[in-house]
Amino acid sequence: MSQWKNPFIGTSGGWHLYHYSFKSQYTTRSSTGLAKPAPPQLIDEVGVASNIAVHQPNNRKRRIFPKVDHSKDIVINDLRATLEAHRATNRASVIRKVGTEDPFTGSRFKRLSSLSPVEEPSDQSLPDNSDAVSPQESHEHVASIKPDHVVWQREQAPQAAGRGRVNVAVQDYEGKAPAPGHYWEIRHSYTKRRGFYSGGRQRPWLSHLENYAGDGLQRLQDEIGAFESYMNLTTAETLAVQELLEDIRHISFDTLPSNPIYVHGSRSTGLAGPLSDIDFSLSLPEFEKDPLARGPSATRPEAVRAGMRMLVALRGALEQHQHFRAIEIIGARLPLLSAVDRRTGLKFQIQALAPTLPAKEYTLYYLTEFPTLRPLFILLRSALQMRGLTRTITGGMGSYSLLMMIVTALKHSMGIFPRRDLSSQLLHVLNFYASADLYKNGYSVDPPRTFPKVGKSLSAEEKEARAHDPYLSGIDVLPKLSRKQPWLLCLQDPANPVNDLGSKAHQIKHIQAFFKEAGHRIRMRMREWENLDIRERKGWGKAVLDSLVQANYDTFEAGRRRLVKKVPPKEATH
Repeated sequence: MSQWKNPFIGTSGGWHLYHYSFKSQYTTRSSTGLAKPAPPQLIDEVGVASNIAVHQPNNRKRRIFPKVDHSKDIVINDLRATLEAHRATNRASVIRKVGTEDPFTGSRFKRLSSLSPVEEPSDQSLPDNSDAVSPQESHEHVASIKPDHVVWQREQAPQAAGRGRVNVAVQDYEGKAPAPGHYWEIRHSYTKRRGFYSGGRQRPWLSHLENYAGDGLQRLQDEIGAFESYMNLTTAETLAVQELLEDIRHISFDTLPSNPIYVHGSRSTGLAGPLSDIDFSLSLPEFEKDPLARGPSATRPEAVRAGMRMLVALRGALEQHQHFRAIEIIGARLPLLSAVDRRTGLKFQIQALAPTLPAKEYTLYYLTEFPTLRPLFILLRSALQMRGLTRTITGGMGSYSLLMMIVTALKHSMGIFPRRDLSSQLLHVLNFYASADLYKNGYSVDPPRTFPKVGKSLSAEEKEARAHDPYLSGIDVLPKLSRKQPWLLCLQDPANPVNDLGSKAHQIKHIQAFFKEAGHRIRMRMREWENLDIRERKGWGKAVLDSLVQANYDTFEAGRRRLVKKVPPKEATH
């Protein structure tokens, strides 16, 4: 065996450097004097041999850069030209161009990442030399790469100013319609006495139905109204919530007499369910301003620190009462205090300077404009909540965003359906988002507008003309297209035209798939209902809304019973 030396590369300490063109039969001697075989030829992700490899006695490998000669970059009497040539040489030594020319053979090859998964590389796509990898071997090598290391195939998206590439693999991403989970899941049990049965009360809203006449649309309308009646708070539940609100107000006033708290969210708009959370906004008069006035933001550091001090004081006051548990301060853009009432099991949150007034005003306005909005919202919110699609922390759709989604669909159908046609409007909302092209289009609530996510650049005159319309100028400011998640819903907030309500809803594709499947199954149940006579309808044992809200209501009913335990019977009857 002959000792191998390469005068063009050389050695450095315990490192032994090899050029790719030397075969494995050459050996080298380490600092210990033992012969070691040269490393095998390295093939990178595009099937081209690596220019330089490095070998250590412990068999570790890493890539290094060759020494760069800057003697040719010196331009006498011109310092600027010398610096530019020096920078160009440095950039050329670290940037590897893929998809142009093989640096070793001079032949051209096709970039592997531009091939489709079923396209075989052609013979011209590889270097024409004896050491090159064959097309079949190259394809097998790529197929053997672990999925975690696969570089996604890319293509150019519709070009726009400042926009880059969009991943083609995510454009093929399809959501899945989930079934009810957690304590809503319908569990099938077996006992010797009862045999197989599905545990749980699955259709409690049917107890509010008495009409068995009418076609499928009428049956769907009756069930939507019955579900709203089932989810409405009873008198006892309302009294229990009011008593809890008074307790929290008294504790807050005793601790912070100059900082009153106000109820906001669904409890202040009439959209709350029996077990909905209670949201409070803590007032800080020294940092507040008129909602329409210009001035410092409520999220500036001074206001956030002041709000945090108030929340810490309230936390100490709540900890002194035995009626509350799970008391914690959650850090966020605007920190909030969270706790749970032991008596009712209701969770409440207190946030300092919560910007909720514009959103509340728009919510009340739309509830007046659309009489069907409340039952549709309660139905769809319950359906998504059963499937874990309303938790914003996991990419779900929040209550306010869901409400604006429904309003957007209704405004795009104004004049098509009667104002109180619940069944037709529900089917329209489901179909509107099931068929929406979220890759290309964004939506504005008021005025109803569909705009492209990627459009042509505007001239200075057009920008000046749009600047007078806050909603058009807001559309221009919105980051409409996400490079990593182009499927996200872009929904302009009517209360804040530069706010995108769907930017954090990463589960929108699952919501789309669920809406599509639910709409299909509802239509099937409607046709099945129409084929039954009156006697068969009374003993049908199914519901048109099964695809939306059929679930296990045992835990939900237990929570409602716990809520009214603290209310005296006499007060509950009023």
